[in-house]
Amino acid sequence: MKAQILLSQVGEDADDSSKDVAEEMEIDLVMVAPLDEEVQTMTASLKERIMTFESSSKTVELANEIRRLSLERKADPFVILGLLAPWKVDDETASILIFHLSNGREEEEIAWPSQVLCSIMLPKMLVLEEPASRVLVIAMVEYCKLYQRAAECALLFPLIMKRSGINNHMCDVITRIVKESLHPAHVSAFCRKLLCGQEVEKRSIILPCHQCLVSSQLVWTESLFNLFQNILNHNVQLTQDSIDQLVLLIIDLAPSFSKSLKFGNFLLCFITRCSLLLKSRKPLLVEAVAKTNTLVTKSILSKLASF
Repeated sequence: MKAQILLSQVGEDADDSSKDVAEEMEIDLVMVAPLDEEVQTMTASLKERIMTFESSSKTVELANEIRRLSLERKADPFVILGLLAPWKVDDETASILIFHLSNGREEEEIAWPSQVLCSIMLPKMLVLEEPASRVLVIAMVEYCKLYQRAAECALLFPLIMKRSGINNHMCDVITRIVKESLHPAHVSAFCRKLLCGQEVEKRSIILPCHQCLVSSQLVWTESLFNLFQNILNHNVQLTQDSIDQLVLLIIDLAPSFSKSLKFGNFLLCFITRCSLLLKSRKPLLVEAVAKTNTLVTKSILSKLASF
């Protein structure tokens, strides 16, 4: 079994940190050696123990053992984490593991926190079909505060790029992290790369067994429009190129979401929050909005008329 990193359409912050993360995570697949017999035996034993919660102290002890095995042995951590399948543990165990696998310091090398995040929290979020538990959300928010670069490349962007599109529950989790873990300027850069970034700028860190759940393109759902509305309401100032790209998307998608109130609410928020940067786009927006028929369509047209 060899380590693998999926490089898909995701982003990083305003500088070249996404490229830095990718370079730190690059692995020569040909050179990765299989796990030796001793490491395989230790991994199998840890996997059996990880699925049985005994106490918080036992879980902390287990996390320390996994960390030592992954970082002190000449074995690829991705291979070990993939075999351990820590995403299958219950939420309480996951919340303990994630902090004790990392050292809890911001200066920790980016590669390991990213691997921890994408092997514990990301898989849980990719299949989320009900509200996330309080203990899980709190753990993610606090972890993402500490490791913001890892949060982008190993949780937020892969989740937003979910192949079937995000749902309301995923939107709620992402919104909470955006509001409580990231600075608004950071979120603006995040949105720019999500909407406008070139492929070379975009990186995602994800275990091979989960890459089938993530797409290389955004899948627009009502919940994704709702997420952007939440971001705008968080006083995030989008860049001009992000706004221009959203206008193009609105023009293209308006017929498909013509009766969607969530799409309409996003439009009203977008036009209200970004009015100064949308005046030159007024005719195109009027044409797009005219194709919708929701409770807020008249309000949107009235707002546009005041430009």
